[in-house]
Amino acid sequence: MEFKLQDVVGWHCEVKCVPTTLCAITGMSPAEAAKLLSRSAIYFDEVVPPTLQKYYRPTLWKKAIECAGGTLQRVLDGDGEKFDELPTIDEYMGMCLNDGLTLVFCVQEKGEAHLFAADGNNVVDCYTDGKKQLFTPVRDELKCFRVMRTCKVLKARSSSEARAKI
Repeated sequence: MEFKLQDVVGWHCEVKCVPTTLCAITGMSPAEAAKLLSRSAIYFDEVVPPTLQKYYRPTLWKKAIECAGGTLQRVLDGDGEKFDELPTIDEYMGMCLNDGLTLVFCVQEKGEAHLFAADGNNVVDCYTDGKKQLFTPVRDELKCFRVMRTCKVLKARSSSEARAKI
């Protein structure tokens, strides 16, 4: 599978950030992404319905990317940083640190998380309605998020091994 930033075909408002991100980097439909996330839960002895959910744990979406033939390479890691020292989404995107396909994992002080995909200054997110577009400042409801971690999305070395996991 080729990983690249693209519009999400079939996006609608019930497709939250994790499935939107998976669709944006894989070309899967929202229904296919939900099924992949469900199958990935088996690795953790969990049951996740094969329908779209609002929240998915990071370990689950990381496994889904692996099962789709990808691997993640950590670039920015804000673990151990004070929340107020982490960049906002707008600040981070203003630094244009995304060299290649990147997942941007954000947190709120309350603990809620958000994920989106970027490549350079292009993004796909729920606030772009699943469309690939040049970054513009985020809507008010996302201004409270800070960028905790970013990871480059790379193709796994052995795609046949990855396909066998699906």
